[in-house]
Amino acid sequence: MKIAHTTAPTHPYTTMAQKLADQVKAKSGGTMNMTIHPASQLGGERDLMEGLQLGTVDMMSCSLGVAASFVPELNLMNLPFLFRDGKHYTEVSKGPIGQRLLKAVEPKRLVGLGFMRRSSVCP
Repeated sequence: MKIAHTTAPTHPYTTMAQKLADQVKAKSGGTMNMTIHPASQLGGERDLMEGLQLGTVDMMSCSLGVAASFVPELNLMNLPFLFRDGKHYTEVSKGPIGQRLLKAVEPKRLVGLGFMRRSSVCP
């Protein structure tokens, strides 16, 4: 399985992807492996989103800006001053609203797994 993102290999996306890859390998008894492709190795975010739809990329982490160009409802999570703090963002993203937004990606042949907040934006 290919998991990709456009940020540097030192970015938390890579750390998150590596942890997932390790868990997949361990739980499958080594029969499933994930390769991590950071730093736009497989293209930009739009390329990766299209790759998900085509099946050439299995998983990716991306910004909501690009994801919202495919699923406009995701723009909700980018509204300024909507969240009081990081805890509020997490509560909303893991609650009914977040679940509804993750379901909204399905008609685009995508599966949303979750939202990640940047601590520098939402402390």
